[in-house]
Amino acid sequence: MIVVTGSRPGKTVVVVAGQHGREVNGPAAVYRALRELRPREMAGTILLFPVANPLCVRMQVQDFPTERNRYLKSGPEHLPMNLNRQWPGKRAGSLPQRIAHAIWNARLNDADCVLDLHCWTSTHSAVAWGTAQSRPFVTAFGFPWFEIHDESAVQPGMLEAACIAHEIPCVVCELTPQDTVDPQMVDHGCRGILNLAKHLGIIEGDLEMPPVRYELGCEKSVSVVARKPGLVVAAHRPGDAIDKGESAAELIDLETLRCLQKAAPPERMILCSVGCTWGTGQLG
Repeated sequence: MIVVTGSRPGKTVVVVAGQHGREVNGPAAVYRALRELRPREMAGTILLFPVANPLCVRMQVQDFPTERNRYLKSGPEHLPMNLNRQWPGKRAGSLPQRIAHAIWNARLNDADCVLDLHCWTSTHSAVAWGTAQSRPFVTAFGFPWFEIHDESAVQPGMLEAACIAHEIPCVVCELTPQDTVDPQMVDHGCRGILNLAKHLGIIEGDLEMPPVRYELGCEKSVSVVARKPGLVVAAHRPGDAIDKGESAAELIDLETLRCLQKAAPPERMILCSVGCTWGTGQLG
């Protein structure tokens, strides 16, 4: 736990990263943001948990002791090992429940805003999200892709769910990819941490925003399913805007190298994902 206290009283923002072991852009963003802070010029507190789940990060697995259960279609259930299904935790519970309890009670439960940094596979666009009540903070975070979702989309035991129950604004950010540090995503995360501190008046200065931002989930979506086995070759990265009729991806026959199928949007849209959208270690 790292506590950065300003010279004057003010509000508190809490940043949690490293809940899952292969999500390392979050800790890197915290590392970068720390070097931008000047406590004497601050009003309030920035509370940072850069590696919330040290065992998982050291072992490079999403859950302790193994992440394999995440990708099995039939048990055993992985959720008891998943730190982000244990909030606000239990003092005398399992290891992830005790971690959640310790963090939750270290001034997180009376924060003015909580930022929960994660990473998911690069086959999906990065995104920051929150509920309608957290919209001002989600937009202030300044991420290029963001989404406002209903509370029903938040699963019980998530840090976001605990924040909702205690009426604490919460921003969740899924950076990409897993397993490696991406400089651009670290920059986005660092800027977001500083933006939230500025939004709360903890540090001075104007919010820094990307030149273009896209709100996802507010319009219709289109999914394309491969009609035959083959290799999906994407023409764009997830997160790119694609014009009507422009090729988003092609399905290629691995024997003849002929195009079996093309995917193109019916209107200008954002490419959200290509291929499997779950973890990098997905099992077939």
